[in-house]
Amino acid sequence: MRLLDLGFGGACIEHIHPLPDWHLYYLDVPPALGGARLQGEVVWSQGAGRTEVAEGKSVVCYRSGLRFTLLSAQQQAGLAAALEILKAAQGR
Repeated sequence: MRLLDLGFGGACIEHIHPLPDWHLYYLDVPPALGGARLQGEVVWSQGAGRTEVAEGKSVVCYRSGLRFTLLSAQQQAGLAAALEILKAAQGR
């Protein structure tokens, strides 16, 4: 899984297995962004082409949009911290 976009309302991810709409999904934010674990619903998912995984081998790649749901106060704080880290990195 690769995190493409992150915001207070949700995230966009890239992955190699399709996700069904309205499926509950747990997003583990990378340790460099604080390592929070956030829960959300898949609100859309679509094929995004192929990506190479090994020399001469490729797999279908998917992108999905997640909407964060029922975040605890601790998860909200972790998300806010991750967004601050991203904001600071973009300001360089």
